[in-house]
Amino acid sequence: MRAASLRWARLASAGWLGLLPVVGCVRAGFEPRDRGSACAVDRGACDAGGSVLADATPDAPVRDSGARADRSGGADAGAGDRGADAAGAAGTLTLVTSVASRLAGIGQSLARDGNTVAVGVSEGEDGIELLDLAEPASPRSTGLLRTDLAPAQISATDNDVLGLHLANGRAYLATYWGGLVVAEVSAGVPVHLGGLDLPGEAWAVQVARGRAYVANHTEGLAVVDIAVPTNPSLLYQLPLSGVTQDVQIVGTTLYVAARTHFHVLDLPPVGPPTVVGTLDMTIHDPTGTVYEVWSEGHYAYVVSKTGRRLLVIDVVHPNAPVVVWSSPAGSLDYRGLDGSGSRLYVGTGVRGAGSIQVYDLSQPSAPRLLDELSTGAAIYELAATRCGVVASAFDGRVRVASLQPCGP
Repeated sequence: MRAASLRWARLASAGWLGLLPVVGCVRAGFEPRDRGSACAVDRGACDAGGSVLADATPDAPVRDSGARADRSGGADAGAGDRGADAAGAAGTLTLVTSVASRLAGIGQSLARDGNTVAVGVSEGEDGIELLDLAEPASPRSTGLLRTDLAPAQISATDNDVLGLHLANGRAYLATYWGGLVVAEVSAGVPVHLGGLDLPGEAWAVQVARGRAYVANHTEGLAVVDIAVPTNPSLLYQLPLSGVTQDVQIVGTTLYVAARTHFHVLDLPPVGPPTVVGTLDMTIHDPTGTVYEVWSEGHYAYVVSKTGRRLLVIDVVHPNAPVVVWSSPAGSLDYRGLDGSGSRLYVGTGVRGAGSIQVYDLSQPSAPRLLDELSTGAAIYELAATRCGVVASAFDGRVRVASLQPCGP
């Protein structure tokens, strides 16, 4: 987390990586997000491949402590029978490996496309690192791009990569005080193509149909034409209630997490997005900040960072979204989330303490906590698969965890 005094902190192929879709600068701790892959727009492309982490070797050496969290404490889903889970009916998260980034800093964001995973780094050597996860137990670094150095540098300072999206061999980076950066990544080594300075702060980005939609913090939503990647241009700047932290595209719908508000926007083939529905989240979470959003079917799932909880929003009627479920408050900040099929993963933590939670979404309106894996550092972003998850963290390490048995 940056800014004048913000020096605190914010998966998978046709084989195992085919599991991942994917995943607010509180001036005393960066807390961005991302689930930036083509999978966020077309989940079928992510889950078509089979058993992501199911192919990981069970006895692979573990390079990170990862003791399991105390089930009696911390964040509790508050729904369903936890006793049934204890009997082993639902699934267990196991750490496969933990690897350090070649860039010094916080693992702020994460995205994946096939076997390629991009990790966005902040609060140090700002930039992205590409990892090849063809062998999930042994991720291999293939290249770096620094956003705090030319040619990718946009702002004089604070070019932290808070949001990432990978699609069609390109990476799209939301770089905090900088703006939008576009890079070619098809050869495994990121190459800068172009960039656009944006007003305010750039926190997250999603791409669809030749446009990039950037969570532009207090400036609302920025819509950028990326048809010419070497020369992206601003099309529209839409003010929105709240502070825009995160965006997710599902088909022609854009969901926006804006701290105190949740928005549903329609994305027409031409013209600017239009706000269809807005929900005042302070009614349901008065002390919270809605940080990230992930959607499946008729429901959107959001995490409240300081409210330390997971909330479910029914969006079957886009013009009238309504909160239908909320977990009890946990003991750590809720920072990121991502899902695949009937499994939802949530990252929690404050600096040197954190965990990955996995929920069962068999009843989408009432998630049930299946397991929680202690990670020894705050988890900032995740990319989920049917059989596991990849996560970036405060300590700059990338963790790969498997879920057994795999979700439906």
